[in-house]
Amino acid sequence: MLKDIFHLWDKIRLVKVWRTSTPEPTRGDGIIWTYIKDVTRYTPLFAKPGTFILQLDNLIQTGLDGIYSSKLTSAPITSYGALDLPTYFIDLTPFVPVLVDGKPHKVTIDVVSAEEDHTILENWFVSGLLQVFTDGSMKPTTGRLLSYMAQSFASTTTSGSVGENGDINITVTAARQIHIEADIVSGSGQLTRAVWSQDLEYSNVQNYLKNATIQARYFTLQNI
Repeated sequence: MLKDIFHLWDKIRLVKVWRTSTPEPTRGDGIIWTYIKDVTRYTPLFAKPGTFILQLDNLIQTGLDGIYSSKLTSAPITSYGALDLPTYFIDLTPFVPVLVDGKPHKVTIDVVSAEEDHTILENWFVSGLLQVFTDGSMKPTTGRLLSYMAQSFASTTTSGSVGENGDINITVTAARQIHIEADIVSGSGQLTRAVWSQDLEYSNVQNYLKNATIQARYFTLQNI
């Protein structure tokens, strides 16, 4: 790694958007490397016409020359629901027969990926609130779990292709079925059949065409 400093900055407002270092170049075929940086926080700089300078200084030795190019695209590549974050409600009523056994219980919320090991990037933060409806009777609630069918993880597929013209097409799908059923008896004696049934299908198709100058994304979500 050389100490060449790579800058991208706003010439008029003297705001440095990016600073990094470069891999060491080699003779012959050389090397090809790509940087991608999210510049969303600099959106006010792009709201008005201006001049940006891409500067690469060789601070070590002469003779290490090359060609570099840049493209400012500042297009949002967002996940499903990222621009309008909803509040999700998970009905735990079918689990009441398990939760009222007098023992401590731990409920967790996880974000997983379509990778084989289900790993995700950092900075996925989730939190939850527990809402409880109580019965007017002083007697404990009881019940019986009748049916439990739930996959540990959704079934996922990931496929991609690169055409001879460089067009890139990526498809990610996920599907999951859940069916949980229980009889709940409140302290006042009311019997309730609680059912949580879900048949979820999700599809994410991304197309990067004509050297990524055309980007199309299609999301479908079916939840029965």
